[in-house]
Amino acid sequence: SFEDGDSGEGVKKMMKHKFKRMAKYLQLSDEQKEQMKTIRQSAKEQGASHREALKLFREQVKALTLAENFDEAAFSALQGQYQSNFERLGLLRAKTKHAMMQVLTEEQQAKWVEFKPKRGRR
Repeated sequence: SFEDGDSGEGVKKMMKHKFKRMAKYLQLSDEQKEQMKTIRQSAKEQGASHREALKLFREQVKALTLAENFDEAAFSALQGQYQSNFERLGLLRAKTKHAMMQVLTEEQQAKWVEFKPKRGRR
């Protein structure tokens, strides 16, 4: 995990693998792949500052959970302090997914929606 000093390489490889599987499943054209890559890169750049803030949030939550007594008020205050970051990242994710769906043809969209419930976490 990131907290254990992982550079994120494993996550990057996993995301790349997922994208390749999706591209193959939907039979994306080279142009569609490039458009998706551009959308993902833009989202990555836009979300960088929010992800950094959320990293600080997770570190502070970890400190609270390791304390001898859990301080609910401190946790609530901390969560309130970062609420705008949560909302902006959620909005960015939704806009990114929407932009990526717009790259797909209607047939690809239908195929993706049909396939999506079959995917599960491992």
